[in-house]
Amino acid sequence: MEIKKQNGGARAGAGRKPKADEIALIERLSPMDDIALEMLNIKIEQGDMQALKLFMEYRFGKPNMKIEHSGEVGIMWNETKTYDTHEKAD
Repeated sequence: MEIKKQNGGARAGAGRKPKADEIALIERLSPMDDIALEMLNIKIEQGDMQALKLFMEYRFGKPNMKIEHSGEVGIMWNETKTYDTHEKAD
């Protein structure tokens, strides 16, 4: 049996799953919506910060990350001395 090497192109199982598969999964999970929301509510009431974080991120979205900098560029300079300063250059 000869195994062919693929150089790019489509591969079995790669890429986004068909929309029909996604819809089927949503239909299977939908009966659990009320249970999941009730469990989330219980965890939030118990003070579970992970549950609260999950709720906030899905409800309001993740906050934008702010990156602050001083405007200075930090460059390290390490010069190795390769000659004697008392010698004259020819």
